[in-house]
Amino acid sequence: MTKPSYQETIDGMADEFRDDAIARLTSITEILAGFQHVDNDIEDDFSKISRQVHSIKGTARTFGFHGLSYIACALYAWLQDIEKGKSDAVSLQDRALGKDLEIFTALMLNITEAKDRQVEQQGVDALDDAEFTLYRLPSH
Repeated sequence: MTKPSYQETIDGMADEFRDDAIARLTSITEILAGFQHVDNDIEDDFSKISRQVHSIKGTARTFGFHGLSYIACALYAWLQDIEKGKSDAVSLQDRALGKDLEIFTALMLNITEAKDRQVEQQGVDALDDAEFTLYRLPSH
């Protein structure tokens, strides 16, 4: 049995990360299905989403998923601003928040399921092309 090359090891770890990211994004999708419903704890759901995004953000760039990393960083920063009350009075109860989170999640799923590692510009382009209601791209 031959020992895998360094590149094979890295590629295997990247595949494991992709699988984990897809599982986390699927979890976010499931949370969003009940997000903002009367009987749900909206703050708890928001916190769960934030933790999943933080985990993806922290690892994506390491394995060459630069487009995913860019989108996850933008989403995480926005979530933190909302949590701290810095995001132009976005309320957790605002239905448009749930829709924008669904758009972010779909963008991240699409870019992750593409099977190739991405350059950051793919994430930039995906955010530029998305039709958000509340989220605003930071000005450069």
